[in-house]
Amino acid sequence: MPLKISPEFSFSKEILHMTTNIQQQISHRPFILNISGNLQRKRLDVLLETYARLRYHHPELLLVRIGPQWEPEMQARIERLGIQHGIRLFSKIEQQDLVELYRRAAIVLMTSETEGFAMPLIEALACGSVAVVSDIPVLREVGGNAAVYCPVGQPEVWADTIHHLLNHPEAAPSLSVRLNQVKNYSWSLHAATIAQAYQEKIRSHCPTPQPLEVVTS
Repeated sequence: MPLKISPEFSFSKEILHMTTNIQQQISHRPFILNISGNLQRKRLDVLLETYARLRYHHPELLLVRIGPQWEPEMQARIERLGIQHGIRLFSKIEQQDLVELYRRAAIVLMTSETEGFAMPLIEALACGSVAVVSDIPVLREVGGNAAVYCPVGQPEVWADTIHHLLNHPEAAPSLSVRLNQVKNYSWSLHAATIAQAYQEKIRSHCPTPQPLEVVTS
Protein backbone atom coordinates (compact mmCIF):
# COMPACT_ATOMS: atom_id res chain seq x y z
CA MET A 1 0.00 0.00 0.00
CA PRO A 2 1.52 3.39 -0.97
CA LEU A 3 2.27 5.46 2.10
CA LYS A 4 1.63 9.19 2.13
CA ILE A 5 3.82 12.11 3.11
CA SER A 6 2.98 15.34 4.85
CA PRO A 7 2.22 18.21 2.41
CA GLU A 8 4.97 20.28 4.06
CA PHE A 9 7.48 18.17 2.17
CA SER A 10 7.41 19.99 -1.14
CA PHE A 11 9.74 21.72 -3.55
CA SER A 12 10.35 25.45 -3.31
CA LYS A 13 13.08 27.77 -4.60
CA GLU A 14 12.45 30.12 -1.70
CA ILE A 15 15.11 30.01 1.02
CA LEU A 16 13.43 29.83 4.41
CA HIS A 17 14.95 30.53 7.80
CA MET A 18 15.95 27.60 9.97
CA THR A 19 16.43 27.37 13.71
CA THR A 20 19.35 29.60 14.71
CA ASN A 21 21.45 26.73 16.08
CA ILE A 22 21.17 24.76 12.84
CA GLN A 23 21.77 27.80 10.65
CA GLN A 24 24.87 28.76 12.61
CA GLN A 25 26.36 25.26 12.43
CA ILE A 26 25.80 24.88 8.71
CA SER A 27 26.15 28.51 7.59
CA HIS A 28 26.38 28.63 3.79
CA ARG A 29 28.54 25.54 3.33
CA PRO A 30 27.44 22.75 0.98
CA PHE A 31 26.39 19.53 2.68
CA ILE A 32 25.22 16.00 2.12
CA LEU A 33 22.31 14.84 4.27
CA ASN A 34 21.51 11.56 5.99
CA ILE A 35 18.49 10.69 8.16
CA SER A 36 18.97 7.42 10.04
CA GLY A 37 19.06 5.56 13.31
CA ASN A 38 21.99 3.59 14.69
CA LEU A 39 20.86 0.13 13.56
CA GLN A 40 23.58 -1.92 11.92
CA ARG A 41 21.52 -2.29 8.74
CA LYS A 42 21.77 1.47 8.18
CA ARG A 43 25.45 0.93 7.32
CA LEU A 44 26.75 4.09 8.92
CA ASP A 45 30.23 2.72 8.30
CA VAL A 46 29.60 3.22 4.57
CA LEU A 47 28.24 6.70 5.22
CA LEU A 48 31.37 7.75 7.14
CA GLU A 49 33.85 6.10 4.81
CA THR A 50 32.13 7.72 1.83
CA TYR A 51 32.27 11.13 3.45
CA ALA A 52 35.96 10.73 4.31
CA ARG A 53 36.73 10.06 0.65
CA LEU A 54 34.65 13.03 -0.50
CA ARG A 55 36.44 15.39 1.86
CA TYR A 56 39.65 14.80 -0.05
CA HIS A 57 38.20 16.49 -3.15
CA HIS A 58 35.57 18.66 -1.40
CA PRO A 59 37.12 19.93 1.86
CA GLU A 60 34.32 22.46 2.33
CA LEU A 61 31.61 19.77 2.23
CA LEU A 62 29.72 18.98 5.45
CA LEU A 63 27.96 15.78 6.46
CA VAL A 64 24.68 16.62 8.18
CA ARG A 65 22.99 13.71 9.94
CA ILE A 66 19.58 13.65 11.62
CA GLY A 67 19.55 10.87 14.19
CA PRO A 68 20.69 9.73 17.65
CA GLN A 69 24.16 10.23 19.05
CA TRP A 70 26.86 8.10 17.46
CA GLU A 71 27.54 4.70 18.98
CA PRO A 72 31.09 4.33 20.40
CA GLU A 73 32.22 2.24 17.41
CA MET A 74 31.11 4.90 14.93
CA GLN A 75 32.57 7.70 17.05
CA ALA A 76 35.91 5.89 17.03
CA ARG A 77 35.68 5.55 13.25
CA ILE A 78 34.97 9.28 12.90
CA GLU A 79 38.07 10.12 14.92
CA ARG A 80 40.21 7.61 13.04
CA LEU A 81 39.12 9.09 9.71
CA GLY A 82 39.70 12.62 10.98
CA ILE A 83 36.32 13.89 9.81
CA GLN A 84 34.82 15.04 13.11
CA HIS A 85 35.12 18.74 12.22
CA GLY A 86 32.99 18.30 9.11
CA ILE A 87 30.06 16.48 10.73
CA ARG A 88 26.93 18.14 12.07
CA LEU A 89 24.61 15.88 14.08
CA PHE A 90 21.10 16.97 15.09
CA SER A 91 19.20 14.55 17.32
CA LYS A 92 16.03 16.64 17.58
CA ILE A 93 14.72 18.82 14.81
CA GLU A 94 11.53 20.63 13.86
CA GLN A 95 9.75 19.39 10.75
CA GLN A 96 10.14 22.71 8.93
CA ASP A 97 13.89 22.59 9.58
CA LEU A 98 13.99 19.07 8.13
CA VAL A 99 12.12 20.23 5.04
CA GLU A 100 14.56 23.08 4.55
CA LEU A 101 17.55 20.77 5.01
CA TYR A 102 16.16 18.50 2.29
CA ARG A 103 15.78 21.50 0.00
CA ARG A 104 19.28 22.83 0.65
CA ALA A 105 21.18 19.54 0.63
CA ALA A 106 23.53 18.94 -2.26
CA ILE A 107 22.66 15.24 -2.04
CA VAL A 108 20.61 13.03 0.32
CA LEU A 109 22.16 9.65 1.14
CA MET A 110 20.63 6.35 2.24
CA THR A 111 23.37 3.75 2.72
CA SER A 112 21.16 1.02 4.25
CA GLU A 113 21.58 -2.63 3.32
CA THR A 114 17.90 -3.33 4.11
CA GLU A 115 14.84 -1.13 4.61
CA GLY A 116 11.21 -1.69 5.50
CA PHE A 117 10.11 1.42 3.64
CA ALA A 118 12.10 4.42 2.43
CA MET A 119 10.23 7.39 3.87
CA PRO A 120 13.33 9.67 3.82
CA LEU A 121 13.72 8.91 0.11
CA ILE A 122 10.15 9.96 -0.67
CA GLU A 123 10.43 13.07 1.50
CA ALA A 124 13.70 14.00 -0.19
CA LEU A 125 12.29 13.61 -3.70
CA ALA A 126 9.20 15.60 -2.73
CA CYS A 127 11.48 18.47 -1.70
CA GLY A 128 13.36 18.24 -5.00
CA SER A 129 16.51 16.67 -3.53
CA VAL A 130 19.00 14.58 -5.47
CA ALA A 131 19.06 11.20 -3.73
CA VAL A 132 21.86 8.63 -3.83
CA VAL A 133 20.70 5.38 -2.24
CA SER A 134 21.58 1.71 -1.90
CA ASP A 135 20.74 -0.53 -4.81
CA ILE A 136 18.27 -2.75 -2.95
CA PRO A 137 14.79 -3.83 -4.10
CA VAL A 138 12.71 -1.64 -1.77
CA LEU A 139 14.61 1.52 -2.71
CA ARG A 140 14.40 0.64 -6.41
CA GLU A 141 10.65 0.19 -6.02
CA VAL A 142 10.19 3.49 -4.20
CA GLY A 143 12.71 5.61 -6.09
CA GLY A 144 12.23 4.28 -9.61
CA ASN A 145 14.28 6.27 -12.10
CA ALA A 146 14.20 9.35 -9.83
CA ALA A 147 17.13 8.27 -7.63
CA VAL A 148 20.77 7.31 -8.19
CA TYR A 149 21.81 3.85 -6.96
CA CYS A 150 25.06 2.51 -5.54
CA PRO A 151 26.02 -1.03 -4.48
CA VAL A 152 25.71 -1.85 -0.80
CA GLY A 153 28.90 -1.68 1.23
CA GLN A 154 31.19 -0.10 -1.39
CA PRO A 155 32.09 3.41 -0.17
CA GLU A 156 34.61 3.93 -2.94
CA VAL A 157 31.80 3.63 -5.52
CA TRP A 158 29.55 5.90 -3.47
CA ALA A 159 32.28 8.53 -3.22
CA ASP A 160 33.02 8.42 -6.95
CA THR A 161 29.31 8.68 -7.79
CA ILE A 162 28.68 11.61 -5.46
CA HIS A 163 31.89 13.35 -6.55
CA HIS A 164 30.67 13.15 -10.15
CA LEU A 165 27.22 14.49 -9.24
CA LEU A 166 28.70 17.38 -7.26
CA ASN A 167 30.81 18.35 -10.26
CA HIS A 168 28.11 17.61 -12.82
CA PRO A 169 24.64 18.27 -11.32
CA GLU A 170 23.07 17.76 -14.73
CA ALA A 171 23.96 14.04 -14.47
CA ALA A 172 21.30 13.54 -11.77
CA PRO A 173 17.70 12.64 -12.63
CA SER A 174 15.89 15.82 -13.63
CA LEU A 175 13.82 17.79 -11.13
CA SER A 176 10.64 16.95 -13.04
CA VAL A 177 11.41 13.22 -12.82
CA ARG A 178 12.09 13.47 -9.09
CA LEU A 179 8.89 15.38 -8.34
CA ASN A 180 6.78 13.18 -10.61
CA GLN A 181 7.88 10.06 -8.72
CA VAL A 182 6.32 11.44 -5.55
CA LYS A 183 2.85 11.48 -7.09
CA ASN A 184 2.72 7.76 -6.33
CA TYR A 185 2.69 8.62 -2.62
CA SER A 186 -0.02 11.25 -2.34
CA TRP A 187 -2.85 11.34 0.22
CA SER A 188 -5.43 10.86 -2.56
CA LEU A 189 -3.72 7.73 -3.89
CA HIS A 190 -3.35 6.39 -0.35
CA ALA A 191 -7.07 6.92 0.30
CA ALA A 192 -8.00 5.32 -3.03
CA THR A 193 -5.84 2.30 -2.24
CA ILE A 194 -7.47 1.87 1.18
CA ALA A 195 -10.95 2.19 -0.38
CA GLN A 196 -10.09 -0.44 -2.98
CA ALA A 197 -8.79 -2.80 -0.29
CA TYR A 198 -12.02 -2.44 1.69
CA GLN A 199 -14.12 -3.08 -1.43
CA GLU A 200 -12.16 -6.24 -2.20
CA LYS A 201 -12.53 -7.38 1.41
CA ILE A 202 -16.28 -6.85 1.33
CA ARG A 203 -16.63 -8.68 -1.98
CA SER A 204 -14.62 -11.62 -0.64
CA HIS A 205 -17.12 -12.05 2.22
CA CYS A 206 -20.22 -11.78 0.07
CA PRO A 207 -21.65 -15.14 -0.99
CA THR A 208 -21.35 -15.85 -4.68
CA PRO A 209 -24.82 -15.79 -6.28
CA GLN A 210 -25.91 -19.30 -7.24
CA PRO A 211 -27.75 -19.87 -10.53
CA LEU A 212 -31.44 -20.52 -10.19
CA GLU A 213 -32.50 -24.13 -10.69
CA VAL A 214 -35.19 -24.44 -13.27
CA VAL A 215 -37.71 -27.18 -12.46
CA THR A 216 -39.60 -28.62 -15.39
CA SER A 217 -42.70 -30.75 -15.05
